[in-house]
Amino acid sequence: MSTGSHQEDKTVSIEGIPPTWQSTPVNYLFRIVGGDGFAPELQGESSGDLPFLKNSDISSGITRISTAANYVSHALARREGFSLVPPKSILMGKIGESMKKNHRVLNTVACCIDNNMQAMVPDVRLITPEYGLYALKLLNATDFNNGGPVPSINNVKWKRARIPIPLLHEQRLIANVLDDKLAKIDQAMSLLRRELETMEQLKKSLIYEAVTKGLDPTVPMKPSGVDWIGDIPEHWEAKKLKFIANFGSGTTPDSGDYSYYDDGEIPWIQSGDLYRNPRITRTEKNVTTKAIRELSALTVYRAPFVVVAMYGASAGNTSLSEIDACLNQACCYIRGNHHMRNEYSFYAISSARSDLISKAQGGTQPNISQIVLKNQVIPIPPISEQGEIIRYLRAKCSSLDRAAKLKQNQMEILANQRKSLVFEYVTGKRRASEVA
Repeated sequence: MSTGSHQEDKTVSIEGIPPTWQSTPVNYLFRIVGGDGFAPELQGESSGDLPFLKNSDISSGITRISTAANYVSHALARREGFSLVPPKSILMGKIGESMKKNHRVLNTVACCIDNNMQAMVPDVRLITPEYGLYALKLLNATDFNNGGPVPSINNVKWKRARIPIPLLHEQRLIANVLDDKLAKIDQAMSLLRRELETMEQLKKSLIYEAVTKGLDPTVPMKPSGVDWIGDIPEHWEAKKLKFIANFGSGTTPDSGDYSYYDDGEIPWIQSGDLYRNPRITRTEKNVTTKAIRELSALTVYRAPFVVVAMYGASAGNTSLSEIDACLNQACCYIRGNHHMRNEYSFYAISSARSDLISKAQGGTQPNISQIVLKNQVIPIPPISEQGEIIRYLRAKCSSLDRAAKLKQNQMEILANQRKSLVFEYVTGKRRASEVA
């Protein structure tokens, strides 16, 4: 098997493979088929049997795929100029987040793909599709980034990347062994995922009941007049946030000016800091005092305060900042006045997330404006009762969070085992022929 005579980039070569194996450039093993744009008027098209796959179809961690959210007819695909991807090709993201997440999926039927993906069509004389799926998992797409403002794969570099190639019969053995071992790991991870989802739903239910009904089930109730809240205790009120809280936001310093970031000591909250992080105790990035001094839109807010993400997929995510910090423009600062404790408002606003999302603008990229947040109605118990609810929820949620953390750690261990198995078998550190 030819491996090419030109000099290869050592950063993408594979060393230490068995002597009977070869290290072969991707270009000699696969043909690349690019994706096509899916016209807006075709969204939801279902008159046909040809799957049109998008990033959302391959992003759930699956390794085999045969169905999609959208279908088109073969005639429509030809008319629109879509490239047909043959069965048993490896699909991968090639731009933005889909590239960075390194998803690799083997399609089992002919399909079309969108322009955020590309298909690696294997030369079955040299590499089996099933082995190719695992071999390509060795390559991290971000190592082949074009370097522009939006991450995208540089196919010139990608084609030069080398993967280990044993003889075809051993490729089949390796794929079979990995299919079996990874299926067991995936089953365990799926169970943990369901348990985490159940715990998250229980936590949401506990918070909702406490902030809308209180802790005493015997008190008389009255209608709140707000659908998402329902009945509240007779002595409570339901108020718009603008009457009981102060609001603010922030900005993003020029990313090209390193003096705004290098050795910064002031926490700077972005939407990503709120993801699965109910209490903010640190931030991914800090800014400098120079940034605070020169940018009037950057204010250091004193803890504790509530932060709500306003844009995109993270819209409505809510956290309680336990540290002094400034924010970017995609986050909203909310601090209660003497009628509302900040930790209580965190629980109440978290419970209102679905209602907030329903009022967002922008379709697939929802935008929750400050106006929407200011007019959001939440239940307000007396301040002493807020303290009781805080103590109750803090204890209940801490217990659930500890249990969830243990399960997340188990998930990470299994994910690392999964990666290690792929690496060891595909590089020959473990031999499939040695498996009984």
